[in-house]
Amino acid sequence: MKNISKNHFELKNAQDMKILCGIDEVGRGCLAGPVVTAAVTLKSTRKNSLIKDSKLLQENQLEKAYNWLLKNSVFAVSVVDHQAIDRHNIYKATQISMCRAYYQLCALTPERPPTVVLVDAVKLPLACEVISMFKGETESISIAAASIVAKVTRDRIMKRLSTHFPLYRLEQHKGYATKAHYDALVAHGKSPIHRLSFLKKFENSQSLDLHEQLELFDHE
Repeated sequence: MKNISKNHFELKNAQDMKILCGIDEVGRGCLAGPVVTAAVTLKSTRKNSLIKDSKLLQENQLEKAYNWLLKNSVFAVSVVDHQAIDRHNIYKATQISMCRAYYQLCALTPERPPTVVLVDAVKLPLACEVISMFKGETESISIAAASIVAKVTRDRIMKRLSTHFPLYRLEQHKGYATKAHYDALVAHGKSPIHRLSFLKKFENSQSLDLHEQLELFDHE
């Protein structure tokens, strides 16, 4: 996966006097916890080598990038919990979370709200220009910035939840389908923050070996 090395969309929209925001989510493939979305408008097209796909950054780099974005962007965050994910399905819950983040960002910038949205691989019913692209974190620094804000926010949430549910070691795997998480589910069953719709796959696959089991779940 390539690093962010250009800001083509941001420069083009700045030249056209349009306000652009990037939107991305974190936690879509997890077994537990919320899906978290961020909508980010950068204050300038100035580059920072840390603004790249959040999956490419270590924890200390994520924190540095997040702190840089606090000063160099305007952003809003939306959190949709596990119950809403079970009620709607994960794709619909992601759409809801992304739309909420966009409208919250508009509320923060009422004089110049975003008129162009770049989003990572999701179709959004917004009353503005929406450009959806596959692996958008590698194509747009705004989407990459959103992935960082969403990642840091969700990791902090999962670390707080881990103090309430210590048996699952959420602070380590953040709710993803790792071996440690799998072992905890086998030993302790589900917790109140597990996604029941996701655990149906888990419960229906107890006859599979661990490697096959983990392949059932999406990884970010």
